[in-house]
Amino acid sequence: MRAYRGTPHFATGETANMLMLGRELRLPDQLESHPSPIEFFPAHKHALEVQQRLQRVHEALRQSQMEVRLEDKEEPPLYAPGNWVWLTNKRRRRGENRKLQAKFMGPYQVLKDWGNHTYLIERQGQSSIQSERMLKPYHACPERLGQAPATLEPRRVQK
Repeated sequence: MRAYRGTPHFATGETANMLMLGRELRLPDQLESHPSPIEFFPAHKHALEVQQRLQRVHEALRQSQMEVRLEDKEEPPLYAPGNWVWLTNKRRRRGENRKLQAKFMGPYQVLKDWGNHTYLIERQGQSSIQSERMLKPYHACPERLGQAPATLEPRRVQK
């Protein structure tokens, strides 16, 4: 658990120790090479100090997450009202091979862009709000796609 709690999280950049305890834990080799001076604090002063440290760390974390959210809003939406999209199919039928089931449902029409990369989509009178990550652009197939060519090569005559 020490390795997990001492590793910075990729999204927050902080370790679990810092977020839960307000300090980094020292490893045994650090304790041997650089022993910390022994300081005695009254319990209430120590509690106040830890609380202030936690507040500073959490405030810095909130600030960094707010910056990430603001960057996300600056990206233009992928779909505009009127576009057609596929919706990822999360329903799996029991007793059927998962590989053979449809991965997408639709097509759905985008009715409204709600911002923050969410969309109101509709199909056959049913509407829902979906995240952009659940959608995939729909491209209509031309009618000739998948049909045999009009002119076939002549077959060999067996002798």
